[in-house]
Amino acid sequence: MLVGHSSGGGLSQFVLSSGDATVTGLALLAAIPGSGSREINSNPCMAMDLWFIPRMFFYLGHPMSPLDFTALVKQALFCTEYPLQKAREIETRMPKYESFLWRLGYTFRFATYQNVLQLIVGGTSRRLVVIAGEKDRLVTTFIAKKLASDYGDAEKHLVAEKKLDIGRDEASSVQYLEVKGAGHHFQNDLQ
Repeated sequence: MLVGHSSGGGLSQFVLSSGDATVTGLALLAAIPGSGSREINSNPCMAMDLWFIPRMFFYLGHPMSPLDFTALVKQALFCTEYPLQKAREIETRMPKYESFLWRLGYTFRFATYQNVLQLIVGGTSRRLVVIAGEKDRLVTTFIAKKLASDYGDAEKHLVAEKKLDIGRDEASSVQYLEVKGAGHHFQNDLQ
């Protein structure tokens, strides 16, 4: 079972799409979609922080500049009720640098959903689950639902072409779940 959160969810899709691994199940938690992160990289960051663009220039494009101080970390990653002190504790465990090249690398399509699905072998009837935080400001529920829908469409196409046998004739093996009230880091959020 492979579980990937955020960029790790993108990396999980990339690894499977490239044919570098097989798994019995895949869980994508607030994952960057294999179709690219254009929606994630632009609109939410600017909507959350009016100083986003000036801050990027001031820090010469440093990829961690959108998370420059604790209030921004809290706003970007957690629900509004999350205590600032707890966000500060999480912030101490965050990397001080993240590769800008990696961020650019997942801006455009980097995974083919049909390839990913074909490398999820065996396992249960729920082979792929997309989990979103209801209040996620980065990978919004709209983006996560679209990711689950796109995987469902890819699965239907593979089943119709007899390239994938999901072991039943009924509903999709792709599932969408939502953590109510939670932000992007729902595994560390209040919920």
